[in-house]
Amino acid sequence: MPICNGVLAGLVSVTACADLLTPLTSVIVGACGAMLMLIVTDLFQRWQIDDALEVVPVHFLPGILGTVLPAFLRPEIYSLTGQSLGVAVVAGISFVVFFVFSVFYKTFLPICICFGGETKGNDIYGH
Repeated sequence: MPICNGVLAGLVSVTACADLLTPLTSVIVGACGAMLMLIVTDLFQRWQIDDALEVVPVHFLPGILGTVLPAFLRPEIYSLTGQSLGVAVVAGISFVVFFVFSVFYKTFLPICICFGGETKGNDIYGH
């Protein structure tokens, strides 16, 4: 699984700034995104943070890397402040939309499984 997630993280990193990259720099940026994913996944496991799909290490952080990177590749066109502001705005909007959706969803259906499903396993408890 780390190989597939590393490839995906590399592609996420490259996609955000693909118009600025040569084939060689795209390999370097993709490798940096993959290494970032491996480091963050390891930290999440050490800190016992449950991210079963590894969404943050694969999509969020390499996406930030690829979005901020143009400020270093072409500083005459892109500013670090502008790129960072873009990341903050998108993260803020995503959080608000997710929060509203989850509150709305929670009013109709439970989001978490009950205690019996957690202790016995949801496959056994729910079926």
